[in-house]
Amino acid sequence: MCLRRLFARTRSAKRLSGVSHSGSIRNLTLLTRPGLDEALIPKITLNTHPALNLPKPWSVDIPANKQKTEHSVTVAVSPVHSYLQITPKVPIALTNRLYRIFVLVNGNKTLEVNRVPVTAGINGSSPGPGIESGKKKGEPVFEAKLVGGVNRIDVEIVAEKDRKDGSEPNGSKGDIEVEKCTIFLHLMRQSSY
Repeated sequence: MCLRRLFARTRSAKRLSGVSHSGSIRNLTLLTRPGLDEALIPKITLNTHPALNLPKPWSVDIPANKQKTEHSVTVAVSPVHSYLQITPKVPIALTNRLYRIFVLVNGNKTLEVNRVPVTAGINGSSPGPGIESGKKKGEPVFEAKLVGGVNRIDVEIVAEKDRKDGSEPNGSKGDIEVEKCTIFLHLMRQSSY
């Protein structure tokens, strides 16, 4: 298919869905990949927040799609699990490649949080190996407070392409890779009978 036709289709589909076409260039870089070993985010872990102190915490691993760089998943969640931690595994964080990760919960950008409470380093106790200032490299933690009904979590990463030949980036749009996972969490409503 001609690149120009693909761009026109993408732009018209975005216009019909109510999304601005300013991000339509991004859709042109959505390529297929040979497998999970090349995924920028090979796994996203969702688990109940430890502050809920539940007897049976809930956790689910969402693997990357084997063929596509953009995919979505739908999960039903019990009402007692309304406060979650989102932990994307980002193996390129352990390399020298530049990257930026974005996590949106119901359209609101969330920031990375500390893995351990602030008081964990007081009185000489250590937070654990590989955790500097409460953050573990390659496994950032984000928090989400869910509302009753359907919640949307977007995890997106933008990274520079891996240059195995050592060439320098030239500033074109082809120098980046984009990967996105959209998770729809249906938080069941508490029955009042």
